[in-house]
Amino acid sequence: MVVIAMSSLPRAAVCPSFSVGLHNALSVAKKSAAISTWITDCKLNIVGLVETWHDGVDSPQLIACASEGYHYVEKARPRPQSESLSLIDAVNHGGVCLLFDQHLRAR
Repeated sequence: MVVIAMSSLPRAAVCPSFSVGLHNALSVAKKSAAISTWITDCKLNIVGLVETWHDGVDSPQLIACASEGYHYVEKARPRPQSESLSLIDAVNHGGVCLLFDQHLRAR
């Protein structure tokens, strides 16, 4: 077994630098512009949003969160299908979204 100290490797050999942001949104509905600004201002390459409370991939709120040059993948939590649910219970709580800079390349 060969052990190489991380300090002996050039930084580029270890990992190119990139920025990651994580945010518990508790609904992106009224926060899309602020989230988009945060991504742009902090120059984040990868962003994980949880508790987005969105309905699906074509949700206008998610589209608005994705700054120019970013793509996203998402998974909404399905709404329960029951007529006996209250309005509060019918809200689509949960959901996650991963946004990433389109220029980010994996090897």
